[in-house]
Amino acid sequence: MVCGAQCGVLRCEHHETHCCGCCGSASPTVKPVSPSSSSLSPPVALHAVPEMCVMAFDVMTCELGKAHRSMASLASGSQMMQWSEVQCGVFVTYNKWSESESRWRLRGCLGTLQPMELLAGLRTYACHSAFRDRRFNPIRREELPLLQVGVSLLFDFETVRHGLHDWTIGVHGLLLDFKVRKQSFSATFLPDVIPEQGWDKETTLRQLVHKSGYEGQISAETLQRAVLTRYKSSKCSMDFSAYNQRTRSHEKQAARR
Repeated sequence: MVCGAQCGVLRCEHHETHCCGCCGSASPTVKPVSPSSSSLSPPVALHAVPEMCVMAFDVMTCELGKAHRSMASLASGSQMMQWSEVQCGVFVTYNKWSESESRWRLRGCLGTLQPMELLAGLRTYACHSAFRDRRFNPIRREELPLLQVGVSLLFDFETVRHGLHDWTIGVHGLLLDFKVRKQSFSATFLPDVIPEQGWDKETTLRQLVHKSGYEGQISAETLQRAVLTRYKSSKCSMDFSAYNQRTRSHEKQAARR
């Protein structure tokens, strides 16, 4: 599935594989220096953890030729086994810190809503988000110190059956599907995007329509026939300095053994 973003719109078609769930920019925030996880309660094995962010940075820096560690060097054998057995939707997001604006700005975000093996999804979208998001130039080595990576695991997909407002801001991500004159349109926002942008529910639905690539007027009747799917996620984020600290500590411990 390929979904367009609010900026640099790409049309979303269900038969394709990659999807963008972020909007065009990250909202102002204090620059974090340590990993953080969402407070949601996903099923067992669907918690995003810092080791997943380490894997994403490992994959990306290996592709750039800057690192030569084995991927997921901080993940235990049991974690790796668990990741290979779990299937879920996966997104990897890169943000870049803007000193002039004192905020994170989106640098790449791709993933899939379709369940896939978690381990394979992490490796795939860590690379695709860094180098194949068509809205951005590929990430360069000199940008690494300014980067943050986020890993989102998606679960609890439900078709909304009690109106288009039957979802909770800050809890649910959304997937909107609708047709106009037999042409299909679709778009998604991850759960954290909506509160970051400060949108209410009506604004969010309008932004989804805009993001889908549809440029005409949409009637209330068309929206009533639309299919809205809500879902949840577990997310963990880590900036590059925290990644370096964790990997250096791990390497020191390994050298003592």
